Amino acid sequence: MAPTQQPGADPRTGLLMLAPYISRLTAAPKLQGDAHLKELNDTFVHEATQLEQAAPTANLHPVMLTGASLLLAIQQKAYPSLAAPAQALLRQAQALPGRNETPAEQTRNNQFLQQESALFKQLLALTPGTHP
Repeated sequence: MAPTQQPGADPRTGLLMLAPYISRLTAAPKLQGDAHLKELNDTFVHEATQLEQAAPTANLHPVMLTGASLLLAIQQKAYPSLAAPAQALLRQAQALPGRNETPAEQTRNNQFLQQESALFKQLLALTPGTHP
């Protein structure tokens, strides 16, 4: 079962828990062979790995932005009904500073991760053969 970001949880931990599951969506038969998805997925995996190896105060923005971009690309490829939440997630990722130091930043990051997790679950439910 895919992880769920709990309110108040560390956004870095949430990103690292969710990243492999998001990446796995690109293996779905209806999404395979798309060069753009493969490139975004490769970048996403690389950025998640970099974040995992970085200091706890590392910038979260690259992996948040690439994760949202990957989910948007998956949505555009196969799930037109999810355009609004995918586009909203990308806009939200673009507006995040990438820091997690102040209570306001922590709240915004956690809200993003909750929305990312919700969109992921919707995509997962619509993608046969990808359930973890």
